[in-house]
Amino acid sequence: MSYSRWGSDSDLYLFAHSAGYVACMGCLLTETDDDLDAPVARLHTPEDVVAHLERHREAGHRFEDRLLDPAIYAKDGRGYDPFIPAAARRTQRAEAERTAQPG
Repeated sequence: MSYSRWGSDSDLYLFAHSAGYVACMGCLLTETDDDLDAPVARLHTPEDVVAHLERHREAGHRFEDRLLDPAIYAKDGRGYDPFIPAAARRTQRAEAERTAQPG
């Protein structure tokens, strides 16, 4: 899930990574990550995301104000939580399906 993409009104590419964090890819505030050969900030809670975005705002970087609301990074109505790795979500879903079956 992408929260923000680079463009005429945004200096950020912010998305929910399948490993269970929100990534600020190509981050203008972060050193290059050796694993990705690119600067990326890995943010593990909604509070981390908002604090990181406040640093971007202080640096004069552009993005939508709605991104400063920690509620948009919380579990959604379908149960999606960006801070749970995809593999763990699959395990949780399989377990729920197994226990829901009669017998």
